[in-house]
Amino acid sequence: TNAVEVEEVEQGMLDDVLGALFQIGGKFLWPNDNAVLAIGSLSDVVGAQRPLFMALHKYFGQFGGAYKLSFAPVPQATFYVLSDPNVVNTVLREHAMSFDKGMLAEILEPILGKGLIPADLETWKQRRPVIQPGFHARWLERMMLTFNDCAEGLSKELGQAAAAGRSVDM
Repeated sequence: TNAVEVEEVEQGMLDDVLGALFQIGGKFLWPNDNAVLAIGSLSDVVGAQRPLFMALHKYFGQFGGAYKLSFAPVPQATFYVLSDPNVVNTVLREHAMSFDKGMLAEILEPILGKGLIPADLETWKQRRPVIQPGFHARWLERMMLTFNDCAEGLSKELGQAAAAGRSVDM
């Protein structure tokens, strides 16, 4: 065996131990929560050489469109990730007041101030009507045409670069 194989075995054992601690700890931290618990690796999201959504897509493939992602067995390091449109609709329409923005709001407030995302409920209620037109179906449909045009242009450019063996700075 070489050092890399030993390191991989040790990392695998550490992941197994941490996984068991998360599962046991999760039963005490969230006794009435039946959400699937995904145990995240900070290396997937911090300092990774790829966008965050790629790491989340990996977890989506493993756990589906609604799961609880935890980076430590404490509530402050645990997030619900929802990408199933039916689950998102249910949460936003029927259970909106059952959730808060938690640490996300704390992290974003120094960057975004009291913008719509980190805003408390009262601020959100005041500002939401102002941006409502931006969520109108016709506006979103028009924006999708723009996004598609841009994506097609980028796809063509990347295809040409690949065919020519050129790298592209993205």
